[in-house]
Amino acid sequence: MVNPYFWRLALLLIAQLPTLCVAFFSLQIAVAQPVPSDVIVLPVRQSTVHPGWEEREYYTGMVLAMNADSVQNFIQLDVRIPAAGTYYLWALAASSRYDTSANNLLKVRVENQTAQLRVKNTRATEWSNLPASANERSVLSFAQSGTYTLRIEGQPQPQHRIFLDHILLTTNANYQPAGYVSDNRGVPLPPAWAFGVVYGGYTNQADTRARVERLIAEDYPIDGYWVDSWFWDYQRRGKGPKGYLDFVGDTVAFPNVADLWSFMDANHVKSGIWVWNTILKNGNEPVFQDFTQRGFFKNVELNTIGWHNEGNNSLDGIIDFTNEAAVRYWQQQLQPFFDKGLDFLKLDRSSAAPYLRAAYNLTRGQNRRGYILSHLHSTYDPASKQYPIKWTGDAKIAWSQPDYPDLGQYAMGGLKENIAMLANPLKTTWDVPYLAHDAGGYNFFGSQDMSDELYMRWTQFSLFTPITQVFSTADNPTANMPFHFSEQAQANFRYHAHWKMRLFPYLYSYAHVLHRRGEKITRGDGGQHPWQYLLGESLLVAPVYEPGARTWRLWLPPGRWADWHTRTVYEGNRYLDMPTEMDRLPLFAKADAIIPLRAYTRAIESGNNNLLTLLVCEPGEAATFTLYEDDGVSEAYQQGEVALTTFAYRKKGKRILLEISKIEGNYSGMPATRSYQVELGKTDTKQVRVNGRKLPRLRNAAQSSWDVADGVLRISLPEYARNQSILISIR
Repeated sequence: MVNPYFWRLALLLIAQLPTLCVAFFSLQIAVAQPVPSDVIVLPVRQSTVHPGWEEREYYTGMVLAMNADSVQNFIQLDVRIPAAGTYYLWALAASSRYDTSANNLLKVRVENQTAQLRVKNTRATEWSNLPASANERSVLSFAQSGTYTLRIEGQPQPQHRIFLDHILLTTNANYQPAGYVSDNRGVPLPPAWAFGVVYGGYTNQADTRARVERLIAEDYPIDGYWVDSWFWDYQRRGKGPKGYLDFVGDTVAFPNVADLWSFMDANHVKSGIWVWNTILKNGNEPVFQDFTQRGFFKNVELNTIGWHNEGNNSLDGIIDFTNEAAVRYWQQQLQPFFDKGLDFLKLDRSSAAPYLRAAYNLTRGQNRRGYILSHLHSTYDPASKQYPIKWTGDAKIAWSQPDYPDLGQYAMGGLKENIAMLANPLKTTWDVPYLAHDAGGYNFFGSQDMSDELYMRWTQFSLFTPITQVFSTADNPTANMPFHFSEQAQANFRYHAHWKMRLFPYLYSYAHVLHRRGEKITRGDGGQHPWQYLLGESLLVAPVYEPGARTWRLWLPPGRWADWHTRTVYEGNRYLDMPTEMDRLPLFAKADAIIPLRAYTRAIESGNNNLLTLLVCEPGEAATFTLYEDDGVSEAYQQGEVALTTFAYRKKGKRILLEISKIEGNYSGMPATRSYQVELGKTDTKQVRVNGRKLPRLRNAAQSSWDVADGVLRISLPEYARNQSILISIR
């Protein structure tokens, strides 16, 4: 992934329409969410009249970009208004200037009225409903239903552009758009191991094995490791163009990948490599000529950029992934790596849907789900949701990057911006079902912020997201590996990573909810608090993104919330200023929620749900949780091979009744029995009965029993059959 950043800028500046080559999908297409009847969404690029604006791809969207030098500067859109009334305006837009003094005004004219809408001072597309001044609302009034013509005008300024993606009108003053106003229904499930911890690096075979061995030996969770772009040319530090892409790789640096990947597989570590969508001719003449003769290039151009192209003068063949014959042939060239034990791919240079589809299907097997990591560009294309794991780009090793995204250097935000990309529904990045990032930051880009504290705060955040990946540039001497930081930073990483592994049943259940209903695992509050989020319904994550912070202000939603680390319970619906030690993530659980945990194991696939802990920090009146399980590997879940278990409790007089339902459904390899540990905080317990039978109060007993220590009731329930329901009565 190392490259001169102007190359990436050049790629971003190429206007390209999304290729909708989806007829051959073997997975169901993502379905757009029915837009509420009081919401009208207008993609501005569908306008046929836009003097002074040009269509182009910008960051995650396909936008119209304002030409600041144009005398005429307007977009003309027809809109069907279903009913008379007042309509509030939103714009999905970006500003090319990070300048808080700039107005960034859009004027929306219709008939004899004009509304002014101010685009947020951001360089990344984001929904905005800011009025021109504090005393105005950005609204348009329509006296009757009918078709109207909107004229949208920009305000040209020197060296300043506005990028406009969508206009939205709604009669609902409280409506909050999110992402691209579409949901994620039909999103396929990643393999279970994807919810652990995955690392990447610029390593040769010996160093890859040594790094994996050290992570295992020092008890850092590891579920996967990919070798980045130097896999193809390690000896010359990825300079290329030889090797890019010869389908052979650097056989001196990797003399026996089958042996390496066999070692990793034996330790439940999945293996990946980096690829891109092009073949450079110089040094790769035979394969370049082969693809040329077969007609498998979409186009061939002279590449004068130095990214893996030393000399800056190689012909560059862009593979045509809309050609099914080309796709099959490209897959055949990479298949030998999978035959030797490769599991997944990290993609670079393009995120067009046909390319993602070809790579994703290549990583699928007879009994294996697909897994690719790709850029979040082209997020606007609904087809991209079928390949749901994306990463934010080359994050800056910094607390914050005010000019994010810097498309000149391709610096994609510091810690603060990466939090918002995941947590703020007003950003288009919100639309990504599973958004990962390079924990710790990818490159310096001139920053000198790198420190133990920044690494600790960043990894705390990353470890409490659905997909965690740890990666950094080869120029970073730590490579963001935890063992290269202080003992405090190492302990911080282990502590939060071990909790993530234990939370797998909780996270994976919400992954099934995302697949079935389109409800994301990470949930924001409409942009009111863009740097905190819910993880599922019951965990509140409020990452620290400022250096030296020892007190942190966060918003507690309504209800009662327990500090995850201390179990102290706070009333919600208010701001909380809480002390925060450097080695603890501000993390809260709904005090009355049921949260399932499994026993810690170093890799997801080496663990199981045979013993579950049901945690309730402080019981309320009632709560429920549905656990989803499958084999974690195959696509059999799409044919209904899923098991569901419901946990529910309610108060009845002086008793708490907790019911564990019998397991409904089945999947291959499902165990016949399961054991439970129940933990309820702040209960004054006198007696416990299970299915009517009184349990003895015993400490550390192997049989069914209960005890209270430090105010926490713990009930042990070993070996219950899967078709047996359990009713626990606590008095």
